[in-house]
Amino acid sequence: MERPIRKKLKTVVITFTILILPLLYLLFVLIKQDEANKAYEEAIVFGDKDKDNLAIRKIDYAIRFVPWNRTLKNQKVQLLMKRKEYRKALNCILETDAYFFTALLYEYLNSDDSAKIYYRKGIPLLIEQLQDYNNDLVLLYQGERQVALFYTFLGEKEKAKKYLRKIPNTLDYYQTRIINQFDYYIESYQSGGYKDFLEGKTVFFGVDCIPKSIEIDSLIDANHFYYNGREGTGDDYQYEIKMIFEQKAVSCGMNKIDKTNE
Repeated sequence: MERPIRKKLKTVVITFTILILPLLYLLFVLIKQDEANKAYEEAIVFGDKDKDNLAIRKIDYAIRFVPWNRTLKNQKVQLLMKRKEYRKALNCILETDAYFFTALLYEYLNSDDSAKIYYRKGIPLLIEQLQDYNNDLVLLYQGERQVALFYTFLGEKEKAKKYLRKIPNTLDYYQTRIINQFDYYIESYQSGGYKDFLEGKTVFFGVDCIPKSIEIDSLIDANHFYYNGREGTGDDYQYEIKMIFEQKAVSCGMNKIDKTNE
């Protein structure tokens, strides 16, 4: 083979290698991200300790190549929270702008003062995001309620009131009900924080003492509280209600159920 031809072939090979290597690297990274995502999904669905460990290892490996990937970091944080490893979870996001998630983790670590620092950091970002919701009234009013919620946690009720605008009549019953849950919680709030709002302690109530002619959902709504869930069949339902609404449930005639022996 003549020298000019060999030189041309060499140039072609080098050029091809330069072009293909980044594509191969990108493909490799995508495969590792996909493996991490699948491992995470299995860990969440099946809740197995070994699956948790495997998912965290795969997520850590993928993060080495894409350290800016917020989804992978959030997945790791959720798995660590699931394992009650709150300090490790906090270390994963402490230098990010996931301020409300950070505040929640500080609450798990019984550091309420630190949590309030991150509520305050996160509120301006949340207010800024409201501009993106102008074409979706449900998201807009929910976003405003979230701002009010965090101001409530900070004890700044006057600032919270500014974000509790009257819900427009254009929203349907179910949309209004979702937004009202923020209003009812804020109205009854005494202490706690984001952790209490998301997964606070609950008590169970029955409706044996309430006449069958009364529509329970309307009664609950009229008394400005909501239930987390209900169980039962026919007319025999038990309602799981946040503890902050306990007195409201009693005042409207619901009967508290002791489930400690069940």
